[in-house]
Amino acid sequence: SVCSSGVSSPMQPSHINQNIGPDNPNQSSLEFPRPNRESVLRRLSEALMSKSLTKINLSQRNLQPSDARLVKLALLQNSSLSVLKLGYNNLCDEGVVKLASGISSHSKLISLDVGFNSVGNLGCAALSKAISSTVRNGGALHTLYLAGNNITEEGAFNLAQVFKEGNGLRRLHLTENSIGPGGTKVLMDAIAENEVRSNEANEAGLISASTGLTSTQSISGDSIHITTRLAGVEELFLGGTGMGHAGCAAVANLLRKTKSLRVLSLANCCLDDEDAAVLAAAITENCKELPLRRLQLSFNNLTSKGIENLMNAAWGLTSLHELQLDHNRMESRGAQLVSAVLKGVKTLKRLDVGFNSISGTGMKLLMKTVAESASIESLSISGNHIDVMSAKAVSYALAHNKSLKSVFLDHCKIPSQGQRDITAGIVSNSKTSLEILTGFNIGGNAVSLGLPGTLGKWPNEQVLKFVLLMWNQMRREQKKNSHENQLDPLLLLPSGEPIAPGPLDPSTVVSVANRAFESLSPNGDEILGQNTEARCAASFVSPLTEDAVILEAAESDVPPITYEGQAHNSSTDNLRESTGMRNPSIPDSLEFSNSQDTSRVLDEATKKKMIVKWLSQNIHHLNELSQLPFNSSELWRLHQHFFTPTIQMTCRKNNDCDSTVGSDT
Repeated sequence: SVCSSGVSSPMQPSHINQNIGPDNPNQSSLEFPRPNRESVLRRLSEALMSKSLTKINLSQRNLQPSDARLVKLALLQNSSLSVLKLGYNNLCDEGVVKLASGISSHSKLISLDVGFNSVGNLGCAALSKAISSTVRNGGALHTLYLAGNNITEEGAFNLAQVFKEGNGLRRLHLTENSIGPGGTKVLMDAIAENEVRSNEANEAGLISASTGLTSTQSISGDSIHITTRLAGVEELFLGGTGMGHAGCAAVANLLRKTKSLRVLSLANCCLDDEDAAVLAAAITENCKELPLRRLQLSFNNLTSKGIENLMNAAWGLTSLHELQLDHNRMESRGAQLVSAVLKGVKTLKRLDVGFNSISGTGMKLLMKTVAESASIESLSISGNHIDVMSAKAVSYALAHNKSLKSVFLDHCKIPSQGQRDITAGIVSNSKTSLEILTGFNIGGNAVSLGLPGTLGKWPNEQVLKFVLLMWNQMRREQKKNSHENQLDPLLLLPSGEPIAPGPLDPSTVVSVANRAFESLSPNGDEILGQNTEARCAASFVSPLTEDAVILEAAESDVPPITYEGQAHNSSTDNLRESTGMRNPSIPDSLEFSNSQDTSRVLDEATKKKMIVKWLSQNIHHLNELSQLPFNSSELWRLHQHFFTPTIQMTCRKNNDCDSTVGSDT
């Protein structure tokens, strides 16, 4: 799509119409009804002369090399164009060479995507020269997306020259380009050299806080020469580049020097334990300066030995948010090491340890740590076999964790009883934040636990929305009646009690769920179901969106999750009932009235003293009442007294206080 001073959402598939940007609702936009090559090119040609285009997204439009001429005209005619997305087309070298001549004179372009366009070394060389020319003209391209092309070592040499000359590239995507060990080494050396220059300038105090620009001036006669460059690379994607041991060593050398690298992706690089040791040593050496937030090492050959080195290094990282270790060979020992990092690195939010042959023992270790974590938001353990015992460990984690929003359990072969246990853990957690769970349908299992039958027809996301709704509703009810809590010296009212940590008993869960379901409007299921597909929709725009993550703990430390009287019946009668409290009658020394006299408000200290004094004077009455059978009529009378709009406490024979003590509602 082409936006005239508009903002396109980077997360939306390119075939979806782009709307007006949220930052400026008055900006206009051009929308394309269909992802048709001819129609989008026609609309682009119509918009060329407006000279107000700021973003163009023509990804997945089957563009051909000849179409690059029109895009070049758009660059030349629209000096404010900042984002150009042309991914997943067929521009090839011929088209990119044409495009490069327009890029070279364009100073406002900050993001360029020509990924998956069959671009080879010729096109890469043309782009490299264009980027260098742009920098010399005062431009600052921040993001260059070249993933999925045919760039080899020769193309990497051309890109390295761009960094040697100094530039503003912050994000470089080279995933699935076979640049090899030589290409990786020369490119990493150039980036490291540029990083050193940036660090020296930063130490000299020349970095602009607002722009990140380094400025140096030299005066020769009447001329003043000003050169600018940005700080080092922040995001580096080198997955599937065939870097080998030499390339990995070059990446490690960069890690020792960089103070700006936040994202490093080395997925599918055939890294082994030896490579992991080299990377870990570099991270440890520079851990105080390294701002690494995301480390992606998926699809490699790392065993528990390599994981151990990496996890020891990760302990020193103070800003690590995401760790992707899926499709390796860590097994249970590796999962134990990862769980230790999850416990120690409080910033970790996403963990992926899927497809790692983690057994029951390792799963229990990991889930124990997940249960205690206050930071983890996304966890993937897909592809690891989860038997009934492992399912109980997962259930334990989901019943206690308060921060998890996404859990991925695809291809785990979870038995039906295990699915039911996991569902029980989710619905019994009154503090849950869970929004996404994959791998099996939880609606039917929730119904088997006694929750409303309609949930069996809902998708997982809708069921989880209902679970969040029912616990939020319970908290609102408690808050509404909080003033009664303050005037309940015997703590007799269940609504006044705070929700206990951990899983609640089944009868409470069923009761809360039924009340919440009854409160829904007739179209409540439609409201809960809104946007259920939006989050799961695949994103075809590049750069690729983030994936999920995972962790572990000790088998003996994971208490079993048992529900007394648990059965497959959906009826509440088959679940454990709450134990009734024996409630004593209201003693004569206290009386409650609806009087509006609020002559003196009881402070907390005085109130506590009065309660203790009353308990001391009436302990024998309480002992007598405790021997009597439970009387529901007395409970109802207490309910009537405590739930009146205004409650006041008056002392009949009180030598320590005045006539009437009122409490605000």
